[in-house]
Amino acid sequence: MDDVVLQPYDLRWPIRFEEEREWLCNILPGAQIIDIAHFGSTAIAGLDADPVIDIVVAVASLSAARLLCTKILVGFGYRAADHPISADALFFEKAPPSAPARTHHVHLTEPEGVMWEQVAFRDYLRTHGDDAARYLARKRALVAAHAGDRTSYVRAKSGFVAEIMARANAEGYLAPMLR
Repeated sequence: MDDVVLQPYDLRWPIRFEEEREWLCNILPGAQIIDIAHFGSTAIAGLDADPVIDIVVAVASLSAARLLCTKILVGFGYRAADHPISADALFFEKAPPSAPARTHHVHLTEPEGVMWEQVAFRDYLRTHGDDAARYLARKRALVAAHAGDRTSYVRAKSGFVAEIMARANAEGYLAPMLR
């Protein structure tokens, strides 16, 4: 099992994303990478979050990324794992020896993939404070119920995420490449 903790928003989270984005751009095959985005609660200013930087990488081909990017990411210390919520994405976790827990999640997906849609979820919550507050309250309740089980915590949030995605879609929020 894997503990889930919420921490107050940290101004260093966007910086950590930018550092990792730059590093990913330097190690992954440029022909594969379409875009890289920060999503999840660490990407929403003011929102408490589990302090893992979630990164979604839009790739030209998931099958090519499986062959090319997996070897590179694993070679640089990421661990490949089953994706907790999406069959159309590859999932990697980074937990450096110097860190007490994982620090980054990288999700590789094609631009039409469910994980890339999380960018629209992020953008919606950035502009809808009431829904962001409801999301935080939901997360706090779920941490209390699933603190030792990250997979159950993520799955338990899925209904709320689907609700927000429906609102985001109705208001025209789209992931950047789908605009």
